[in-house]
Amino acid sequence: MSLEDHATLHPLSLGDDTTSGQYRVDLATDTWWWSAETYRLHGFEPGDVELLGYFVDVTRSVRTQAGLLAQRDIAAAADSRGPIEQAKGVVAAAFGIAPEQAFAVLKRVSNDRNVRLRELARQVVEEGTRPDADRVDRVAALLS
Repeated sequence: MSLEDHATLHPLSLGDDTTSGQYRVDLATDTWWWSAETYRLHGFEPGDVELLGYFVDVTRSVRTQAGLLAQRDIAAAADSRGPIEQAKGVVAAAFGIAPEQAFAVLKRVSNDRNVRLRELARQVVEEGTRPDADRVDRVAALLS
């Protein structure tokens, strides 16, 4: 396999919607050449811009930032998962239904009212864990 075959096959192995382009730099003349696909990868059409300067590989920075954002989102999901699980238990106990059915009720009410599921879950847990006798009625009112 030649170097050109490897350079072409690797990006294509990433999937059908992967776009690849080519470029060349002649250091002796400081001349750049981009394929039409490379122009389009950068948001241009051939001839829209004059090719000068350098490529800057921001892969590491983007990967680091994406990793930080993923960690934040995973932590937020984990934080909201506890109250949702608790709310499933409250609804299941209050209405004598299975946890899967309780989750379906919570999702439906969340969607119908355009309220975040974790916020609805927080309210259900708050009302459903009060020590007074009418807590089941308050949970039912929240979900009706």
